[in-house]
Amino acid sequence: MEFNAFRLIVFIIALIALFIVALLKKNWRKWSYIAILALLIAYAAVEITAPMIRAHNYESFLIEVENKLNEQYPNQKWTMNKDINLYSFPYDFAVEVIFENDPNVAYQYTLEDGKLHEYARMELE
Repeated sequence: MEFNAFRLIVFIIALIALFIVALLKKNWRKWSYIAILALLIAYAAVEITAPMIRAHNYESFLIEVENKLNEQYPNQKWTMNKDINLYSFPYDFAVEVIFENDPNVAYQYTLEDGKLHEYARMELE
């Protein structure tokens, strides 16, 4: 999931702020523009670092899910769909797992409080 709603909200707030700044007296405009520039730099830093942090957290999530699957299903083999965009609210991430002994069903798993939860089950064609 991308942060499109977040981007839209920031854009609207920036437009409103620029409109308000345009109505201010000249000596207040300078400090307002400096404040807006500082917020723009902070926003850019979040936009640049957020995907990297998310990818790192997803890799940690996959390792933990794989360990939990090994504990719960020690004698079974599976394949994992490692799509970072597979998102499940309110959880941070979900992973799709297809077991070899049940290849017609895809299970989506999430982690909550360190426990593995089946989030969804889909029949494959």
